[in-house]
Amino acid sequence: MRDIALIAILACFVFLALYRPWLGVLGLAVLGFMHPQGYGESHMKTFPVYLVLFAATTAGYLFELFREKRWPQWHWDWRLVVLMLLFGWVVITTYDALAPFAAREKLVNVSKLLPPLFHGWLLVDTP
Repeated sequence: MRDIALIAILACFVFLALYRPWLGVLGLAVLGFMHPQGYGESHMKTFPVYLVLFAATTAGYLFELFREKRWPQWHWDWRLVVLMLLFGWVVITTYDALAPFAAREKLVNVSKLLPPLFHGWLLVDTP
């Protein structure tokens, strides 16, 4: 029964992400913080809920760009520069580590965090 509820919640989030991509970013935050698929019982326990919503948000954003025929606005901020410097430092220290093969797994995990942050940076641009 919980799986059906999780599928319904995911379907609502996907619909909102396709309709308004910035709502998809909010859905990504909710799924990232609450991790509702951990409460699933059978197939939803291993279902890639976050990946499905991320794909829907990306598709909604690309459709919005195509529909409005505009390029994305780049909003530079000091936090973005610090994030890029931090990621550069993580890459340098990964290849300089005592056990670089073990550290590369962590680098992959850290790299998976950046695309949703990039979506948030592009889509949430007004207060």
